[in-house]
Amino acid sequence: RHQARAKRTPGASMVSVLSPSRCGSRALDGGLGRRPPSKESTSRNGDHGVRAHAVPRRSLLAGLGLGLGGGVESPSMGSQIALGGKGNRCDGIASTSYFDQGPYKVGNVKLEHTCSICFPKVVGDQLIIRAHIFYPQTLRVARALERGGCEAVGRGGPWPLAVISSGFLVGSDQYRAYAERLASYGYVAVLYDKVENINSTINDEVSSLFVTEIINWCSASPIFQGNLKTEEVYLIGHSRGGKVSLLAAEADDRVGAVLLLDPVDSNSYAPEGPGYPSAIRQMERLSRGLPIAIVGGGRSGDCIPQSSNYERFFEGSPSSLTLELSIRDAGHFQFLGGRPSMMQAAVCSAGKIQNETVRDLSRAVMVAWAESMVSGRASSDRKRVGLMNASIGEMKEVLADRGVAQEGAFEFRWKA
Repeated sequence: RHQARAKRTPGASMVSVLSPSRCGSRALDGGLGRRPPSKESTSRNGDHGVRAHAVPRRSLLAGLGLGLGGGVESPSMGSQIALGGKGNRCDGIASTSYFDQGPYKVGNVKLEHTCSICFPKVVGDQLIIRAHIFYPQTLRVARALERGGCEAVGRGGPWPLAVISSGFLVGSDQYRAYAERLASYGYVAVLYDKVENINSTINDEVSSLFVTEIINWCSASPIFQGNLKTEEVYLIGHSRGGKVSLLAAEADDRVGAVLLLDPVDSNSYAPEGPGYPSAIRQMERLSRGLPIAIVGGGRSGDCIPQSSNYERFFEGSPSSLTLELSIRDAGHFQFLGGRPSMMQAAVCSAGKIQNETVRDLSRAVMVAWAESMVSGRASSDRKRVGLMNASIGEMKEVLADRGVAQEGAFEFRWKA
């Protein structure tokens, strides 16, 4: 197993274009403040007008650790799980659908870092990682950066680390809403861009090292010292980023859970070869207990061969904690945060389902998977499955309220 660790060298990481006049101002998105969650605070779901109480994370931890009650099914009980109802209730605290923002205000900061473990496989500018980090506002990163990033910051952690990998040549800003949603529930979420273009790409194997380097960096960084959990990192990836995330998980046992958004493996357009292994073929390297959630678009066949699509990842997973969500009418680029470009739309068609519905449901599954599998709320696999099933039941109710939960439009299934 790959156990590379980045060496801390002077100048290995730096603040990206933060002049003294910009530090601590809008450039850092107001990272100086702190607004702890309140039991009385509420958030509005703009789509169907439901007001949901924002429960503090510590209350959720305390309440949901008491047990799951009846009606919980293990993945081993069958490949198809019957889902529905309001889900679990523990002392009046409900599992949530996660369609709304969480209780934490979100801050963000842009940093640059050098991928030391990528050298000499790539050199020059291609060693640069341009990271955009989103965090619960209680992590006062901006103030630490003003002082040179030489002190530990934040209170209330440690927070789980999540790394989000983009699709092929897709800018990380297209996944900003995913990072913001995770941070609002008490996670530190890292988006990142590599320096590559159509004429000078970085292969999949090295791309997975970028994920490992980010984990190394965040583990050692004085900016987040004592405020990050990096022993169970949550990896999320869309398209090629899903493959890259899985390759990183196969090589790094610090990964605690994975979410793949319409992932793509090696195929006739991007064949296997040196630096481009098949992630599915290597899945036997994964821990059989690694939680893997896969969200796929049923309309992606025009740009993703069936032999390398999300269903093949589900079939190839050795993990007993593998969940698949098939969105029957979703196209490959409907998972992005913005409108697909003309080129993307020409290559991959969109389904009749609204882009907003695909994104909202994908973000909800992303947070629910993290809260069920990474947060520590459940002490056994049975309880993890129970938490996730409860959240899925509530997601289905939200979709029904929106009038988009037609028969077969959304299908959840656990690995047998």
